[in-house]
Amino acid sequence: MEFVRPPPSLREARSTLYEAFSIFPVPFDLEGCPHCVADEESAFLASQPLSELLEVDLERFMWKAMTTWGTVDDFRYFLPRLVELANGGLCWDLGLLRSKLDYGDWELWPQPMQDAVYEYLLAWWWDVESGGQSEGGTACAVLSEFLDFGFELAVLLSAWELPAFREDMNSSVVRRRALSFAHFLESGEWRRVEEASLFLPDPAAEQLGLWLMSERPLDLLYWATAEHNSAGVEKKTLSDAVSTLRRWRQ
Repeated sequence: MEFVRPPPSLREARSTLYEAFSIFPVPFDLEGCPHCVADEESAFLASQPLSELLEVDLERFMWKAMTTWGTVDDFRYFLPRLVELANGGLCWDLGLLRSKLDYGDWELWPQPMQDAVYEYLLAWWWDVESGGQSEGGTACAVLSEFLDFGFELAVLLSAWELPAFREDMNSSVVRRRALSFAHFLESGEWRRVEEASLFLPDPAAEQLGLWLMSERPLDLLYWATAEHNSAGVEKKTLSDAVSTLRRWRQ
């Protein structure tokens, strides 16, 4: 696997995402199926600042978008917020998001729009406070979602590697990513490399296994263990993860 440069920060990626779709006006004439969408629902969505809409506000629109509620351009107006809320959301996930994008022929959209969606999602995965801290067996499921969306496994796994370039090195952030990876390793639901096949499509499961047996994840854990100043729970988590990975490599 080649080394991958990290994406922009989540804040930068969010700004790019909203800017890319800012050409679409507020849909004050948002129309839906008269039998299943009330005029008041459409009026409410158009009356609220986009970035302040909640999951509960947009749930029905997300499921009905472009089929029985709104046009492709209406969907694109709401898309930045829909993408934000897809990350770990309770009402929809990346699978539904991708299906809606495909329904709207998003691969024919201007490249900057497509790039902005990919860039934001990748930044979310890398962000320690959100995607980067997916713990337990769910980490495999999250990886699978991102793979299904169209991301390359090597790009996703690079979040759990030491940065290849000095200018990308932020010690506190890298330590937190190491802890995220340690939690992933120590999860009770994912003890053996072979179990990845339950979550990940071939050949991704095999590729993940090979990566786990490479030096890159161990280098991250060794570095974080040596750099961690405390002797508390976090350092023990890192040390236990090193032991787990070393056992798997025997």
